[in-house]
Amino acid sequence: MTSLPSTYVSQDAVPPGVRTLQSFAELLLSAWERWIAINLDAVRAGSNSASVTLRALLDEALRSQMAAYEESVERTSEYMRSVNHLCLDTQAAMAQFNVDTMMESTSSMPAFLARVGTAAGPQAAHGVLAVMQSAMNNGSMIYERMLQTGRELADSNLAVATHALQPMLPQPKRPERRSRKVA
Repeated sequence: MTSLPSTYVSQDAVPPGVRTLQSFAELLLSAWERWIAINLDAVRAGSNSASVTLRALLDEALRSQMAAYEESVERTSEYMRSVNHLCLDTQAAMAQFNVDTMMESTSSMPAFLARVGTAAGPQAAHGVLAVMQSAMNNGSMIYERMLQTGRELADSNLAVATHALQPMLPQPKRPERRSRKVA
């Protein structure tokens, strides 16, 4: 037969001093158990409070970083718009300069041809006129191609810049979803 030690022994067999000691030990163990429960409750409450505070801090940091990112994207897109406007304005100024130069050349051409015609005689003037007319036609064609290429280049640059900035532009804000706590 096996006998296991037990604190619950017949009251008649235990001397009164041991019973007092056993009651005192049970009181201490009960107090110790309640003290551990109180500490665990305090640790749980503290960790819940800390996690709520930490979550709030992380949310605020994330919002702050997103605001800084959006501001950076906006500055970049404003820079690209400014550069694009500068290129378009410069291209328009160059085109106007070319038009003014062509108009000046065209307006002075009849006087020049008249001087060439009188100096070279009627037969030579006809050949000079044909060469000049051919040169003017070629110059006009080249100028038109240059303007068209410039327009296509500006349109292409604008399309590429717009396409490149599209993913960086701020998206409309979505309503925040509240997470459900699972107990």
